Amino acid sequence: MEQDRMKISIVTVCFNSEATIERAIQSVIAQKYEELEYIVIDGNSSDRTCEIIRKYEEDISYWISEPDEGIYHAMNKGIAAATGQVIAFLNSDDWYNDNTLSKVRHYFENNDVDLVSGNIYFYEEGEALVEDIPKQTAVEDYFFDIGLPHPALFARTALFPKYGSFDTQYKIAADYDWMLRVCTGGARVLVVEDFFTYFSCGGMSTAGKYQAVKEQRRAALAHMERTGRWDLQERLEAHYKERLHLARRNIYYIQNMDHVGSRLKALYPQDGTFYIWGAGKRGRQCLELLDRADIPITGFVDSYTDSTTFMGHEIIRPERIAAKSYVFVTPQGHTESIRQYLQEHGFAESQIIDFSDLIDRLAASEETEDD
Repeated sequence: MEQDRMKISIVTVCFNSEATIERAIQSVIAQKYEELEYIVIDGNSSDRTCEIIRKYEEDISYWISEPDEGIYHAMNKGIAAATGQVIAFLNSDDWYNDNTLSKVRHYFENNDVDLVSGNIYFYEEGEALVEDIPKQTAVEDYFFDIGLPHPALFARTALFPKYGSFDTQYKIAADYDWMLRVCTGGARVLVVEDFFTYFSCGGMSTAGKYQAVKEQRRAALAHMERTGRWDLQERLEAHYKERLHLARRNIYYIQNMDHVGSRLKALYPQDGTFYIWGAGKRGRQCLELLDRADIPITGFVDSYTDSTTFMGHEIIRPERIAAKSYVFVTPQGHTESIRQYLQEHGFAESQIIDFSDLIDRLAASEETEDD
């Protein structure tokens, strides 16, 4: 049957990736997916990357090592070489979860869709963290945040001839631009709960993230104009103004963390009991800040993990939070529901600390002092 022969093309782009490329390659081979086409595009690495690639040549359909003009130029080379019905891009420092490709084939075979979007684990310092990424369902929402993590996105290869490849004028956000292009063009997206990919954190600097937001804004406004969605202009300008503001604040926060930590220390009683709600990436960031402020925590609070410890601290259920404790709330998009839960269980407003708001206030006070 035709369905039994669905070929999936996986493209890995790499440059001086000797520390991680083998793990990525092995995760693709371990899929044991018969109709697999694996393509590796190397940017003329000067380390052992090519030596490692050669080690697995029998399992790689096509690979090349030559200079390129950036990651999206290299990804476009991969698209040009791909012959599968479905294509995905696996970064050289990321890797696939078990049986990902078989699951992807199942979703494409049983749904009339152009893209399948799964979840990702954020991998940092030896731990796989889960972050809630709000999934967008309306085309209008894509102008503000695609919400479809690129490392876990699989697309019908036919979308590229129809909508074009990655626009290399974007150095960081060409994938966002491409997604806007295809989604506003009518591509059908299936969002699933499966965790397809382990995504390595730390690949982009704080300054790089700021530039990414700038590029996303440029792409969003360009597609707004292209599609005639002028009704979104005011909201888009306000949305990206706020995101750029927060990105600038985050740069300041990272560069002045010790000063921010010392100010935080003065805000809370030294004999207080403290919890961090959210055993994830932002929970880790919160712990780092509290450590710099010499504020010890009793544990983490999380309802959605089977783990019992995180970062050397116990994870407890919400009902076990000790009375009169302070709770730093880190999950984005869930602050109000968590705040409501805590207030219903007797916590005062002063005991509930929104981590995002706290960072913003601390950074703002530091900036004011420096003026």
